[in-house]
Amino acid sequence: MKNYFVDVISDGICMGNAVVLNLEQKNSTIRKSVAEEKNKLGNAIMNSLDELNSISKNKNEEFIEVHKMLLTDAALKDELFKEIEYNGKSAYEATVCVFDRYIKGFKESKSSYLKERYLDFLDIKERVLRNIFDNKIDYSNFHNVILVVEELLPSLLVDFKDVKGVICKNGGFTSHAGILCRSLDIPCVVLKDYDIHTNDEIIIDTRRQIVDVNPSLDVINHYQEILGKIKAENFINSPHPGYRFMCNITDNSELDKCLEYGFDGVGLYRTEWIFMNSDRPLSEEEQYNIYLEAVTKMNKLPICFRTFDVGDDKQLEYLHVDSKGVRNYMNNPTLFESQIKALLRANIYGNMKIMFPMIETKEQFYFLRNWVYRLKEEMANDKQIEIGMMLETKMALDNIGDFGNVDFISLGTNDLTKEVYNISRSDNISYKEYLDDLLKRLKPVVDFCKQMDISLSVCGELASIREATKGLMNIGINNFSVSAPNIKTLYLAFNDKLKEEKC
Repeated sequence: MKNYFVDVISDGICMGNAVVLNLEQKNSTIRKSVAEEKNKLGNAIMNSLDELNSISKNKNEEFIEVHKMLLTDAALKDELFKEIEYNGKSAYEATVCVFDRYIKGFKESKSSYLKERYLDFLDIKERVLRNIFDNKIDYSNFHNVILVVEELLPSLLVDFKDVKGVICKNGGFTSHAGILCRSLDIPCVVLKDYDIHTNDEIIIDTRRQIVDVNPSLDVINHYQEILGKIKAENFINSPHPGYRFMCNITDNSELDKCLEYGFDGVGLYRTEWIFMNSDRPLSEEEQYNIYLEAVTKMNKLPICFRTFDVGDDKQLEYLHVDSKGVRNYMNNPTLFESQIKALLRANIYGNMKIMFPMIETKEQFYFLRNWVYRLKEEMANDKQIEIGMMLETKMALDNIGDFGNVDFISLGTNDLTKEVYNISRSDNISYKEYLDDLLKRLKPVVDFCKQMDISLSVCGELASIREATKGLMNIGINNFSVSAPNIKTLYLAFNDKLKEEKC
């Protein structure tokens, strides 16, 4: 039996058998004609796209759309084929050469955004190489899997059907994989050095920040009892007086879970993902039907729509996009107006909220809010609607006193912590390294919102961590929005706070 102390990316307790993966593909020394190698690479790219399209039918994960966009990028494909045609490389060599060049560049970049992009290229590279060699493994035959990998590629979590936990050498709390693990309720830890082999029995306990390898029978029995109790716990529709627990969603298919789990409404509807699933702008009528279905399904419960938040890793070919923020709406006024009109029409109960992302200054917020008011007046729309902002930039945080006239504020802790602490998704930094400082920075925001009677909530990933949520509750935040599986975290933090108050 061996014990390892670990850093935690996603909370939980699990037991299973290790599957140690080495993602490196073996080189093929046989190089055929240029035409055959180009054909082999082209087929591998098409097969990779088919795999991603097949996955996206059942899994609406953000990284899938990002990977599809990269694989269909004409400039990237041109680079790959030029390596074969002009530099005499095989399909394998061209793929490794081009993707490794991007990976190296991203890793060395001073931009935190670009640094975190290398995992997407590594993930796509491995998928294309598997298809070049037709080296596909049916991961669905593996059960009770504890994945042990150097880099946790998001695709592994959808390729395997029964992942109980993840151990990786590298990874950050805000990485795609970390976010995906939390949304799937899969414990994930970072461990730099280990002696673990496939089929070893593994226990991950993030409460103790421990990984047990080949534990004794007594330890196994102890954890079987713990896991039995956890499974029996039912947080669905439990009371939580004084607090509002909301759900984060990306499309209408997630509303059933939101209602089943007893959420108080939708705190963040990421509308950009309805655009990501189309190769053209959606019309006002198409958007209206989507929004109306969501509003009707929630049956007068509050629902907050974030206007399309594109840029960085969320690119749309038919939009003029440079970076996130208000300029996207100024550069694409027709789409912004069609979205706002569709939302206003769908606000049949007067329970809708509209939220703008990446606001930096009060002028930006008022410009967008006045734009909405003008459209509302033109439509003779008399339904009540709240208009607010995501607080996710350092500039807005430092100047919180400027935003006294917003209807509500939602803390987007993902982008906020990246900007304030200059960390990227792939940085192996635990939230514990900055949580105390962040809570101190957010306390004036809480006090300001109470003074101005502004509703304040958290919709970022920190709300999916029990310890962090409890800290946010302790500074006076009562409203939280998380993905459906993380409802458990909110209740655990809520119960912790109740116990502390009773003591």
